[in-house]
Amino acid sequence: MALEITRWNKFNSETHRHPEGVALCKESSQVLYKPRPARDDSSEPFLPFHRALRECSQWDELGHRFLVSIFDGGIGAVPVPKDPSPENLIGEEEVLVATAPFPHLSNLGFRIDHARNRVVGCASDKFHYALSTVVAYDYDTWETLFVIKLQEGADNKSLADDLTIDADGHIYVTDTYNGKIWKINADGSDFCVFSDDPQYQIEPINKYYGWVKLNGIAYHPHGFLLVTHLASHSLFKVSMDGKTVTKVGGLTRELLGDGIVLQDPNTLVMCGLDVGVHVLKTTDDWNTAAEALHSPAKSSTLIPTSVSLKHGKPYVGFANLTPEDPPVDLIASPEFSPLSSV
Repeated sequence: MALEITRWNKFNSETHRHPEGVALCKESSQVLYKPRPARDDSSEPFLPFHRALRECSQWDELGHRFLVSIFDGGIGAVPVPKDPSPENLIGEEEVLVATAPFPHLSNLGFRIDHARNRVVGCASDKFHYALSTVVAYDYDTWETLFVIKLQEGADNKSLADDLTIDADGHIYVTDTYNGKIWKINADGSDFCVFSDDPQYQIEPINKYYGWVKLNGIAYHPHGFLLVTHLASHSLFKVSMDGKTVTKVGGLTRELLGDGIVLQDPNTLVMCGLDVGVHVLKTTDDWNTAAEALHSPAKSSTLIPTSVSLKHGKPYVGFANLTPEDPPVDLIASPEFSPLSSV
């Protein structure tokens, strides 16, 4: 929590904030919206921070909207007009789920699982790491289908941060604090530690984010997982039995890998917090890769944390760290520049 306070104070002291309503990229590739008000909790010192922050956004093709996870608890929907105009450029966020499954949890990474008519997400104690859960909601009614407590207790710290779902509906969850991956049965009836390979305890390169281990995760249709290790700028390839873990070679840049999505089997889009958004390419099924395209961070208070595909095009969710009232959060498709050929 000390790191969060340090960073919050830093942002509060900055004057070069991103102006309300100013686009990071072309107008046709952005979504501006007003988030719902934060919950009323006088004991919570981070209310302005919570009000402004949406940690994950995912494109919902059926609903023609983006779904967003709410840092002070819940799930929201951001409608996207099919014919945008100046009058409807800034939308109002609709509240689908008003709170996290337990008090003082943050809704974090999630995925829309249309094949099973559900939305599955992580809800964790972001500041004290005292409870990590995974919650599944019915897509139509938003009733809770199941809640799983992965780890609980002040002496048993954990942070479920992001997840992916394989072709059979099994759920794989990154534990950012401990550096391990959980696996949950498709129906939520059971769970286990899927992979806790010693390589996940790799020495951090970025000391500021030194505690952040495994973070973004994606299921590859060729039958393996790709998992980011944020503090060490690494990407891991994990077999579907959890027993074989290899570090993807060839990556030498500062990545700060957070949310990821596969644009195609050989192309991975990765959010990189303070350093922007990366496009990684492979020619050998992710044994090695290289950064082919990059979109640098435009603001120190709008940082890319999640990414999904809208009609095959990556759209990034930016966590707004300014306590403007009301803030305008932004989801946008970045403009990339080539770095190297693969």
